[in-house]
Amino acid sequence: MRVLVHLVCGWRGVGKTRWIGEKIDRKPQGERWQVWFSAQAAVRLESLKKANEQVRWRSLPSACACCTGRVAFQVAFVRALREDRPACVWIEVGAGVDPKGLLGVLQEEGLRESVRVESVVALVDREQWKQPRLQAHEGYRAHLEAADTLYLRSAFEADTTEESEAWAEFRKQWRGKRIVMWPEEVIRNAPVV
Repeated sequence: MRVLVHLVCGWRGVGKTRWIGEKIDRKPQGERWQVWFSAQAAVRLESLKKANEQVRWRSLPSACACCTGRVAFQVAFVRALREDRPACVWIEVGAGVDPKGLLGVLQEEGLRESVRVESVVALVDREQWKQPRLQAHEGYRAHLEAADTLYLRSAFEADTTEESEAWAEFRKQWRGKRIVMWPEEVIRNAPVV
């Protein structure tokens, strides 16, 4: 049986660590998981690390896992799968990592027989989305493009006509994606995949 892999994408500060924490809170009893995280997330994860002994925490290489750190990531990932034998792996994709490149690594010969990418989600914050420099940023767009589902914070809902138009433009631009509002209740009540 192949290990299920979930990539959680999004820009800095959007809530990727909290998203994964919510999933861990609802992890089936007795099931082993792995969580891969970047150096930027390490501090925020300290409280989560203590909360669940059946979750193994793995640090992504400091170099990009899809290019300069590709081999280091592959070796560490395969070793970790063998050691931990997880049912599920969550990878927090940092802002500087190209999700498509990481997906390419996971689908290479040798890994694709062992893992199945179950989902790629991108978390989107309204305040970030409204920034023209981020809308035009290649890395930011790569996170949204790689995702099969975009989770929008509930604060994304329109308060004014201008915001209604921006929201309509967002939906139009990403119409091929599954778009889900992300209030706290959605995180807590969403099925653990």
